Amino acid sequence: MKKILYFILIMFLCPIQSCDRKRQASEQEMKDSLAAANFMKCAKSLYNTLYDDDVECYEPRVFIKYRQPVNGYDVTVMCLPYNYTYDKERETEIWGNALLYFEKEDNRFYIYNESFSDSVLYYVNEQEVRDNMILELDYLPKSKNEYLSHNSPFFFSDVDFDGEEELIINNWRCGTRYCNTYDVYKITNNEAKRLIVEPFNKIESHAEFDSINKTIILNCYNGHRESYYKKYKQINKSTSYQFNLITIGQPGTDRKFTTLSDIDMGLKPKDFPDTPLIKELLDLYNSAIILYSLDHDFNLAECFDWNLKEIVNKLDCSIISNDTIREYAQNYKKVILSILSKDTFSDSESTKRIVTTHDTFAKKIIECFHVTDDMCQIYDSVVTGSIVEVEKQIKNNAVKPLIDDIPDFNKKCLYTLGAYYSNYYSTPALAIKPLQELMESKQYSIYICEIWRIWKFISENEVDWLGVPEEEYSAMKIVCLKTILAQIIQHPNDIMAINQFMQLSLMKYI
Repeated sequence: MKKILYFILIMFLCPIQSCDRKRQASEQEMKDSLAAANFMKCAKSLYNTLYDDDVECYEPRVFIKYRQPVNGYDVTVMCLPYNYTYDKERETEIWGNALLYFEKEDNRFYIYNESFSDSVLYYVNEQEVRDNMILELDYLPKSKNEYLSHNSPFFFSDVDFDGEEELIINNWRCGTRYCNTYDVYKITNNEAKRLIVEPFNKIESHAEFDSINKTIILNCYNGHRESYYKKYKQINKSTSYQFNLITIGQPGTDRKFTTLSDIDMGLKPKDFPDTPLIKELLDLYNSAIILYSLDHDFNLAECFDWNLKEIVNKLDCSIISNDTIREYAQNYKKVILSILSKDTFSDSESTKRIVTTHDTFAKKIIECFHVTDDMCQIYDSVVTGSIVEVEKQIKNNAVKPLIDDIPDFNKKCLYTLGAYYSNYYSTPALAIKPLQELMESKQYSIYICEIWRIWKFISENEVDWLGVPEEEYSAMKIVCLKTILAQIIQHPNDIMAINQFMQLSLMKYI
C-alpha cells in the first residue's frame, strides 16, 4: 500500500516540477531577452550619440564576448573603434569608445569607456575590422601580485584597502606618455558608482599602493614635463575611499614641497626686549612672513588641487603686535580660507579677491613701516662698492689665505663674497658651504644680508625645478635676523643694521 502511494506521489510531483522548471526557464529567457534588449538599446543610444548618421566615415561596431566569467560576471562589449589614421600602429587594431555590459544572476549594469582596448585587441588581432564583427575572446586576468593591470581591459582589485575589490576600468593609452588611466567603481545594490574623489579620479599605470600604511602614490608631470609625486593617505576606515593628500615631492629623493602655515617661522616678541624699535622690527618681519606663508600655501593648493584649509587655519596672526597690521593679516587669511572651501580655483572673482587682498596687505606693510627704495640704494651702494674693490685685489692663488687668516669678520665676509663674484670657485656650488658657515657663526657683519641672498641664489640654481624647501631658506634667514637683532639691541642707532634687518625681512616676501 505504501509503495502504491509513493509512486502516485512521484507521478503527481513530476508534472509540477516539470512545470516549475519550464516556468523558471521561461522567466530566465525573458530576463535574458530584456537584458539583451536593454544592452542593444543602450548600445544604439551610444552609437547615435557619438556618431551622426551623416558622417561620411562609417564607424563599424565590434561585439566582444569574453569566454570566462570575471568575478562571477559575464561580460559583453560593444566597441566603436576610432577612425583615426594618423595615430594607428596597426590597421587591424581595435581601440575606441565602448559600452561594457556586466551580468551576474540578478545583478546587471552598463559602463561606458571612452578608450577601450587591451593588449590582444591592440597588438595581436589580425582580423579586418568590419561592422557587426563578433569576437569571442579569452579574458586577460590581472596578476595576483599587482594592483593595476596594464593588459586587462577591466579587472577587480582592492585599491582602497577596505578588503573588498572594486571594479577597475582600463582607459587604454589615455594617460601621460600613452600610459593607461583607470576608472574605479564601487558596486553596491546592483549599481556601479564611479569614485570621482582624489586619488581615484587620477590613477595612472605607475600608481603605487601600500596596503600596510594605507597610502597611494601618484606619479605626475608638471607643465615642463618634470616629474613629481603626490602621496595620499587613508583618513577614515569607515569610508575607505576617503584619502588626504599628505605629500608632494620629487621621485627618488627626500625632497618635497612643504607648506608654511603650519611651520613656526615667526620671531616671538617675548624673546626680545620690549622696546618700541624692536617691537616694530619684529612686526615688520612677522607680517611679511605671514603674508608670504599664506600666498605660498594658496599657490600650492591651487597648483596641485591640494586641500590645505586645515593647515592654513593653523597660521597664528596674533604674533603681530600692531593692531592694524594684524587685522590686515587676519583678513587675508580669512579670504584665502573662503576660497579654499570651494571646489574650484578657476573662479575669476575669487582670483581677483585674492590678488586685491594680498596687494592691500603688502602696501599696508610698506606704508606702516616706512619702507622706501632709498634703503636698498644706500645698502647696495655700500656693499657693491666694497665687493668691486675686493675683486680687484683677489688673485686665485691668494684667496684662501686671505679668507682663512683675516681676523676681521667683516673682511672675511667681504672676501668670501669677492671670491664668488670673481669666479674663484670652479663651480658656484663650492661657495655654499663657506657662505653658510659665516651665517651659522652668528657674528654680525654689514654684509650678512648679501651673504644670505647669494647663498640662497646659488642653492636655488644648484638644484632642479623643485628648489630647496622653503623652511630651509627661512631657518637660515631667521639665524641672520637674530644676529642682526643682537647688534641692534646693543647699538640701537646702527642705521646699517636696522637697514639690513628691514631688507632681509622683506626679501622675497614682498
